[in-house]
Amino acid sequence: MADVAAARVALDAALSAASGGHPEEASEGFRSALSHLGPAQDKAKDGADDGAYVRARSLLGLAMSELELSGDVPAAESRLAVAARWARRAGSDALHVAVLGQLGLARLRTGDSPGALEALDEAVTWLDAAEPVDAIRILLNRGTLLLELGRLDDARADLRASAERSEAAGDALRVFKARHNLGYAHFLAGDLPAALAAMAEAARVEQGASPAVALLDRAQVLVDAGLVAEADQLLAEAAELFEASRLEHDLAQVELTRARCALLVREPDNALRWARAARARFAARGNGPWLARAELAECQALLAGLLDAPDRAPDALAEVAAQAGALADREGVSRLSRDAHLTAAEAFAGAGRSAEAHAALARASQGAWRSPLPLAVRARLVKAQLALDAGDRAAARRHVRGGQELLAEHRRQFGSVEAVAAAAVHGVRLTELDVGAALATGRPAAVLEAVERGRATFAGPARVRPPDDTELGDLLSELRRCVERYRVLGPDGDAAADAERDELARRAV
Repeated sequence: MADVAAARVALDAALSAASGGHPEEASEGFRSALSHLGPAQDKAKDGADDGAYVRARSLLGLAMSELELSGDVPAAESRLAVAARWARRAGSDALHVAVLGQLGLARLRTGDSPGALEALDEAVTWLDAAEPVDAIRILLNRGTLLLELGRLDDARADLRASAERSEAAGDALRVFKARHNLGYAHFLAGDLPAALAAMAEAARVEQGASPAVALLDRAQVLVDAGLVAEADQLLAEAAELFEASRLEHDLAQVELTRARCALLVREPDNALRWARAARARFAARGNGPWLARAELAECQALLAGLLDAPDRAPDALAEVAAQAGALADREGVSRLSRDAHLTAAEAFAGAGRSAEAHAALARASQGAWRSPLPLAVRARLVKAQLALDAGDRAAARRHVRGGQELLAEHRRQFGSVEAVAAAAVHGVRLTELDVGAALATGRPAAVLEAVERGRATFAGPARVRPPDDTELGDLLSELRRCVERYRVLGPDGDAAADAERDELARRAV
């Protein structure tokens, strides 16, 4: 006999586990709820009652938690279809909206952006009939999807609406998620300080969930800021949390971001290892869009290894260029295709195939995306290399200076401590090319000028006044104190010094 009361208790516990990022625990809870309800009954015996409602909710939750664990899309969609039938039996428009919302989320998690948007758009048309928690989730998920699609204004509108509804409902977890994603919108718009400030504000919301996703997003912002060591530390923490919760998709995202970190500090072998690990996970889950990102990271790791090798291998470079170009063509006009075309341009330039490099650069400029700092600097680097190959040293110097000006502007925007690190990470190859070209002239004055340009990029005039925001000023002061104390301790101290260095590093992050 069905025990609906016990099923509801198990359902509530499972929903809490799912919200906290624990799909294995959630899956067990949803199965427990279904077990309490017993075998499905026909409509006459189990019609529009509480049992039908709980069964539909449990099936919805089980579909999503099992999708997180296995990546089995057909099984998830099959469970969602069964949940939809039980929603109709329960006679609940609210459950119909919930099914649409979960279908959109399932498609979002598996990389089907058009399908996800179709389901979420339909769910929004039924929003007035939705239960408060479902309306909050639908707006949050559509806002997240719109961020991925580059529709930042629409995304912000959904995320703000989700945050407002969450606050009204007292749902601290989704207040945090919405505010955090608003910070990510700043990141995509190129405003790194605003992104980190918004994410830090969101992190102050007491919500009790796993911090793993927030750690991953903050790390991605720090990577673009050039704070690679700090980003990798956050990624290592996030990886442990995701692995413990068996969140394979999120773990693969961490590995992909660690590949980016390794590339920025010129460790191509490590970058290749992380990229291949991520590619294997995404391939196993059949997630095409994320698989493409991992394939691009693999191309970039191979390219970095070839460019850093003592002897260039033109054929191998041309092969990497062809792989990146094919990936870009497959992806259409998007951020990823722009990055892939730029990777192909770098590889062609390294192989001495200037015509193909210029063509790839032209294709990389398509679309209306605002280039993040690493891509913008890389584009200047490729243009400078091509100009040098053509014997146009004046044009090469202009492109080098253009890249250095981008870094200097970033430094002025971001503050002294942070942007010195960013300039050092993103600008070192630019300076190497500049100094190498100066050495080729045989003129000491030209070499000194190139060295000075690089020095000015890495350590230009620092901000001499604190920011107007007193809290931010205090945080920057604390960060600088941590950095200076970290330097004084040195790497070869005793156990107490090592412990203090670890604590300083944690506080700085």
